[in-house]
Amino acid sequence: DSLKKDRRVAGVSAERVPDGEGEKAVLLVEVRGDEAEAQDLLRPFGGYEVRVVPKRRLIRQLIEGFRLILRDRFLKIYLLFLTFSVMLADPVMFSALPRFIAENLGVAGARQAAVFGFFLSAAALGTGIASLLMMLRRPSKDPSMKPLERDGKWSSWLHGVGWILMGAMFFMPSLPWAMALMAISYLVSGIAIPIWGSLTQRVIRENHPESMAKIYAAMFFYQMAFSIAGAVGFGLLMASVPTATALLIAVGVMGVAALLDFIEPWVIFPVNRSKK
Repeated sequence: DSLKKDRRVAGVSAERVPDGEGEKAVLLVEVRGDEAEAQDLLRPFGGYEVRVVPKRRLIRQLIEGFRLILRDRFLKIYLLFLTFSVMLADPVMFSALPRFIAENLGVAGARQAAVFGFFLSAAALGTGIASLLMMLRRPSKDPSMKPLERDGKWSSWLHGVGWILMGAMFFMPSLPWAMALMAISYLVSGIAIPIWGSLTQRVIRENHPESMAKIYAAMFFYQMAFSIAGAVGFGLLMASVPTATALLIAVGVMGVAALLDFIEPWVIFPVNRSKK
């Protein structure tokens, strides 16, 4: 708080940076104007090293984050493959599923909303079980990237299997079987979420330790933008074609998503090609 009382200071945040073989926490002091005129702030505060940086601006942060992503082979490929899934998840759930419930399962009226809620519960159950299974795993003692890369491969394939199971759900003739496939598909695909999250965090921490906030901001903005675009585009498409056609389109798109998940490990790994 005492740092923030200085009129030159626009904000203070903490960040972890490499320190030999480990990491250390530093305070980033954002200053208005030229940071060269605020060098008197460069003294330890509360036992932490202080670093002076220019005031962060949202647009500039996003642009710099995207630049760093485009320069990093792993992040660039990961985000490109992720685009398809991001544009599919909500649109399939909120556009194709209600029509499947109403016209294929024959559920209408007030019951339709209840059944839709059952499907959401099945998805949450599958995701929850996947998260529990991942929490029970013993972490590898190997400090290298190899264990994460190995987990990334098989979890990406499982994610692809999850898309196939979700596509198969639209061919189920009864509600119990459809809900069961929904839960299983989210269970299988949910395993990949913490693994790829760890992979991404590891790459960003090792390659861009001082720009983690910029990269995460750019990635979240990118996913949000494509998620909205996918929801609007897919929703309009669903409203303009017959249900049978809409479901076939959804299944076809999920098949492409599954294929991309099967291909991705061969394209993206090893993370550090120079160390292969």
